[in-house]
Amino acid sequence: MKKVVCGKMHSIQKTQSLEAVKKLLATTDRSIRAISEACGYTDHAYLKTLFKRRFSCTMRDWRRQNHE
Repeated sequence: MKKVVCGKMHSIQKTQSLEAVKKLLATTDRSIRAISEACGYTDHAYLKTLFKRRFSCTMRDWRRQNHE
């Protein structure tokens, strides 16, 4: 039971942080490295991989399509 709850919480936290990344990509001109650090990712390469797996596009492409 404890593993299930912890796993779900980790998944929720990851989803929330990826949503924060998307928002920063769309609303700022900050570098991907700066956005990674602001959202708690110390390894921006890991975030790039995670983002591409989740959203099927690169962070750069997502920014181009959604930048306000």
